[in-house]
This record gives sequence, C-alpha cells and structure tokens, in this order.
Amino acid sequence: MKVNVLSKNHTINLAVTGLMGALVFVATYFFKIEIPVGGDRTMIGFANVFCILSGMLLGPVYGGCAAGFGSFLFDIVGVAVTAADEKPFHSMAAHKEKGATEALSLLHNASHVSSFC
Repeated sequence: MKVNVLSKNHTINLAVTGLMGALVFVATYFFKIEIPVGGDRTMIGFANVFCILSGMLLGPVYGGCAAGFGSFLFDIVGVAVTAADEKPFHSMAAHKEKGATEALSLLHNASHVSSFC
C-alpha cells in the first residue's frame, strides 16, 4: 500500500505526524550521546534526523508539528522526573497500582531521562 503523505487527507497526515512525533521522542530518549562540559553535561541527540525527515516527508506545517510534539514530550517527561518525589510512587508500587514500577524506573534513571542537569 502506497501512502502519499503530502495528500489532502488530513487523517493520514495527522497519523503520520503522530508517528513522526513519537519517533522524535524515542530517538531523543534512547539515541543520544552525553557529553560532560565543565561541571555540567549536554547531549547530542539523533532525534534531529527524525525532525528533518518529518519536515521533508510532511512539509513545513505537519513536519514542524511532529518535531515540536516529540521534543515537547521529552522535555515534559524530563521536568516531571526531575521534580518528582519518590515516596508516593513507592506507596503505589506497594499497593500494586498500574504504572508505579515504570515511574520508579524513570525516577531511578533520572540522570539519563531528565533534560535538565
């Protein structure tokens, strides 16, 4: 099945925009090289490849939305992990609530997940 992503079908464009946004998020989360700079750190992320690819496939509007959406999600997760307190999640995990173990995993790996130092 051949899909023309530059078609006038908004449903297909939105679906591909969401897919590219998710790829930007996953690429930023997993495929990065952390570089220590002084007492701080920065990273080189390979998500820029997917940002450019989404712009080339979807055009400037949908491509920009996909790149912005994926980057926005990564930044929101990073801020939430940096600011979160661990106690409530231990209580939730003890009561076997859904998502508590994943939240604890993110909190324990906060140095890798957060976009702030």
